Formats: sequence, C-alpha cells, structure tokens
Amino acid sequence: MWPSKWYSSIVFIFWSWSVAAQQETTIPMLSFTPQSGYADVTRLSNFRTSVAFPILGGLHQSFLNSGFTFNELVTSDNVVDPNRVIPGLNKMNFLTTNGSLEWFNVRIRKDDKQWKVSLREVYSLRVNYPQTLAQLVWYGNGYFAGQTADLSGFRIQQNLYRELAIGYTKKINDRWTIGFKPKLLFGITNVTTRHSTNTLYTESNGLELTGTADIDIYTSGLIDEQGEIAVEAKTFLGLKNLGWGLDAGTRYKVSDKVTLSANAVNLGMIRWKNQITRYDVNGEYTYTGLVLRDSADLANADWQNVLDTLESIFKPDISRSAYTSYLSPQIYLTGEYVYSQKLTLFASYISDIYYRYRPMFSVGGVVQLGQLFQATVNYTYMTENAFNLGGGFAFNAGPVQLYVSCDHLPAAFDPYNQKYFNVRGGINFVFGKVDSGTVPLTEEK
Repeated sequence: MWPSKWYSSIVFIFWSWSVAAQQETTIPMLSFTPQSGYADVTRLSNFRTSVAFPILGGLHQSFLNSGFTFNELVTSDNVVDPNRVIPGLNKMNFLTTNGSLEWFNVRIRKDDKQWKVSLREVYSLRVNYPQTLAQLVWYGNGYFAGQTADLSGFRIQQNLYRELAIGYTKKINDRWTIGFKPKLLFGITNVTTRHSTNTLYTESNGLELTGTADIDIYTSGLIDEQGEIAVEAKTFLGLKNLGWGLDAGTRYKVSDKVTLSANAVNLGMIRWKNQITRYDVNGEYTYTGLVLRDSADLANADWQNVLDTLESIFKPDISRSAYTSYLSPQIYLTGEYVYSQKLTLFASYISDIYYRYRPMFSVGGVVQLGQLFQATVNYTYMTENAFNLGGGFAFNAGPVQLYVSCDHLPAAFDPYNQKYFNVRGGINFVFGKVDSGTVPLTEEK
C-alpha cells in the first residue's frame, strides 16, 4: 500500500513554490574565492592559502521553476489558483532545487601546484511533470473523458549527502593546466525515479479508467517498514550509503590574451542500502467509479479521493533491496579574453545532464583591482528564462574576504515575479599574495 503521507508529500512538492537550483554562471569567474573550484577545478588561486569560515564560508541556495512564477499562481487576494497557470504550462515542466553548506574548505597553492580539501552538506530536489498530470489532478478525469492522458515523464530525484573532496590542480607547462577532484560521498536520504511511462484512459461517461504504467520510485532513509515517513538519527551519519564522485577539467592557454577551459563536474553515484523502500508498478489496471472531481480551489480539493483512487488503480510491488542513484553531471566550456590587466571578457556554454541536456549560454566580464577587489557581471540565456543578469564580487579587507554571487539579480528585488534565482555568499580568509601584478583570471605573464 502506498502511504498516504507519501502521496501528500508529492502533492505538496508539485504545487508549492519550490526553491530550485542548477549549474552556476557567476561563481566560476570569482577566482579570488575557493568556492569557484566547485565549477572550475583548473583555475589556480591568486593567494597562497584560502580558508572558508566554517558554515558561513559557503552558503548556497537556488531555485528554478520552468512553469510559472509565484504571482502567476497566487492572486492579489492571496488565493492559490492553478487555473491561472495550467493552460500555459509546457508539455514537460520541472521544479529543481539544490544548495550546500560548507563545514570547511581549504585551498593551498605552491608555485604551479594547488591542493584543495573540502567538506560540505549537499542537497538537491528535481521534480519533472507533464502538463497532463497538472490537468488530471486539478480538473479531474472528466477533463479527459473519451481520451487517453499521457502521464509519461513524471520523475522525482532528491538527494541529501555529505561530500568529502580532495582536489589537485597543476600547471603542466606554459600552455596546459589540469585539475581533478575525487570525492567520497555519504548518502543520507534519497528519492529516485528511473522509469516513468504511464497513460490513463477515461471512458466517455467518466466512470471507468484504464491505466497502463511502468514506473518505479526508490527511497532511502525516508520511509519505515510501516509505510510512514520517518528519518532516523543514525541516517545523518551516512555511513551505510557510500558513493564516489569526480570533478575534472583542463585549461589551455592559446595566447597571452586567450584561454580555453573545459570542466565536467558532479560525476558520481551513491549505493543506497539503509532504510530502503522500492515501489514498482508495471502493467495495466482498470477502475470503475467516480475518480477525480473538479475542485473550486486548492484548499477545498478532495485530496483524499485523489489518493484513494491512485492507490486503487496502481498497486505497487514493494521491496527492500539496495539500489544505485547517479548524480546529475554538469559541463562547463569557457573562453576568456584578457582585454587589459584589469578587465577579462568571457563566454561560456554550460549544461546539466538529467535524461537530456539543458544548455545555458553566458557572456560577461571580470574586473580585478590588484588583490583587493574582484567583480563580475554576466548575461545568461536559458530556455526557461531568457533574460538573466548576474553579478558578484569578492572584497579582501586584510585576511578577511567577503563575497557574494547571484546568477539572476532581478530576483533579489522582485522575487515573486521570477522563475529563477541562484545565490551564494560567505566569508573566507586569504593569506599570501601570489603576485601583485597577476593578470585577471590568468597566470603571470
């Protein structure tokens, strides 16, 4: 039996204004900060030693809602009205979220070599859903009378894990620099959907359903054997769910003015063994009776009827065997042009991989004033939100470094009308200048 709390969680996730996250466009260009190494493992630091302040050194949060903004869903009278957004949804939509909190992050450079050690908590949530699912949940099955609703593509991927990483960057010669960062992962909680091919046919009278389903949802650390949501304290140690990860990249100096770099980050997997519940549905099912009713508003929707109906139609096989989930890799391809000692221009192609490529294109510039101040601005195009103006800075007041990066600045001033937001900030300590005449984002002339 599917636990009712599990259904309620799915419904909550689907309709809530979810924070979401993804690949970053601003922090990779702030080479002053050790946090830039999360997206670019090939860049050598401007300082001999960089140390993140515990917890406050690396706070990261972002969201992306491809379907609608908060103000599009909620009326001026603070009433949630899905009728305002469902007609405008894409065939496939998604909510994504991720963030991290650093326990420590140390970066040490000696000549043409650099070492980095970091420990952080990482979380992410991604919900993919077709427009037909929103229509079915809100309008009822009567909306599809005499039709087949294709619900394929619905997926949930949630990860909470601890990441211990040791990185190494080396300048091989005047042209080439390489970097790699192996990681040990300690899984805490997970939800994974691997397969999702589902249809639902409603007879013209609206009283009989025929469903075909091939879907699985695997969970670890969240649901006990009684089918209730319960996270045990020992789960947060992450010792039973071990995995590995890898970031790797290379940098090539075409000339004194032009540099190219390529990075692949977030490669990896986790083997989940603790508190496993696997739901597998495969086959064809029929159900007779009133299934879903139209609802006047979200608060008064007959959710219990929805949950009971789904449970009646789709009876899953439940098992407890271990499974493997994979991280969502990200690709960064960047070209940099040194316009002057104080200004570097750049262009980047960035993509994450989750059943498909989702590309982003970014252009911008970086200004650097000695070892005191570094700032960057960029414009980024993504299919879900075409206009994204980002920016950030790192300011060194003695050994104390303050930094902030934001990939979509308008969200800081008008968050309820935005689909996308990504912010990172914190406090670091930096010691030992490499060279007061260092060219921005490049090595010494």
